[in-house]
Amino acid sequence: MASSRTSSSEGQAAPDSMTDGLVDEMLGYYIDWRQDAAAAENAYRLWSIASTDEEALRYAAYVAALDQEESSAIRYALVFREVERAVQCDASVSNPG
Repeated sequence: MASSRTSSSEGQAAPDSMTDGLVDEMLGYYIDWRQDAAAAENAYRLWSIASTDEEALRYAAYVAALDQEESSAIRYALVFREVERAVQCDASVSNPG
């Protein structure tokens, strides 16, 4: 969704805002995180109703789903912080002083 404009000094396309790509990336990681959270919730549900024979396997699947959800949450948090820094940088460039 990032639009570009031509820089008169360099003659190359430059992004309107450095945050455009980061915001797209952040939204993608947010969606991944929410999907992984739903998968962990489903794995928990399956574990909670598992028969004795399936309990260990369902528990292992639940733990794996929790690990995946945690990894997704960490990736989302990291890019979220990058977006915050980029927005602050854009604001300070736009409003020096």
